[in-house]
Amino acid sequence: MQKFGNKYLIIALFFTVTILAVAIAVMLIQNSQKSQPEVEPNSTTSSRSVGTVSSEDTEAAPTGIMWSFDGETWKAMGNVPNCPTPLTFKSPVDLSLATNVLYPGQVRGGNYKPHGGFRFDNSPTNKITVRMPIDAILWRGSRYIEAGEVQIILDFVAPCGVMIRFDHLLTLSDEFAAIVDAELPAAQPDDSRTHYFKTQKLYRQGTLVAEEIGHTNPLNVGMDWGVYDLRAHNTQSQNTVWAQQHSTFKETAYYAICWLDYLEKDEKTLVKALPGGGTEGKISDYCN
Repeated sequence: MQKFGNKYLIIALFFTVTILAVAIAVMLIQNSQKSQPEVEPNSTTSSRSVGTVSSEDTEAAPTGIMWSFDGETWKAMGNVPNCPTPLTFKSPVDLSLATNVLYPGQVRGGNYKPHGGFRFDNSPTNKITVRMPIDAILWRGSRYIEAGEVQIILDFVAPCGVMIRFDHLLTLSDEFAAIVDAELPAAQPDDSRTHYFKTQKLYRQGTLVAEEIGHTNPLNVGMDWGVYDLRAHNTQSQNTVWAQQHSTFKETAYYAICWLDYLEKDEKTLVKALPGGGTEGKISDYCN
């Protein structure tokens, strides 16, 4: 009977020791895990480098600068360098060749246009060169078919928070043509939805972007150019009625600026002396 009791005592001691050993092992593992540094999400695992990104993407751009639009406002994601004060940039085209200016912030063709543009009605060909007006990162673009001809949109974002858009580019420089051919979907009629570029790098002011603009048949030499200050809503968006009317275009309409006022002094004088294009002329929500 004594042997039988000792047997159960030994078994109980065995289970007690086992439970204590397991508990000690668990505590050691937990302490080891707590001593490891936390890894920032997406710090090294993502292969996508972007200059302007969605709110879900937290990887740094090649310059360390990121901007995102959350549906309401543009926000910087990182340490943003200061824009030049005062903010100025060069015209992307030779203004001496332009015949008219399309003012930003007006209705053209029955649709509201936050962007402006240029017309070259005296040009016998489409050979109007377009160059970078500021240092900016290639971000997104589109190629689409309009009036039977491929047209190209390119969006760039300056690290300090200025976005520029070119539309109705016809023939790109070799470098941009190679990127567009490799990364954008085939052009479809009237489908100008933009797509993000995988190849995103900083292009310096003066870099050749396009060698021809507009349409060839019939000859229609013109292009769109929009400039958007992502750092703050523009003054017009503070008007409640106006803001409601243009709420579908918050990403651009709330941030568009009168780029004519930001050109260098001589170019500003020249561009403001040109007539306004179309029936709207110089009517503009952004320009005084």
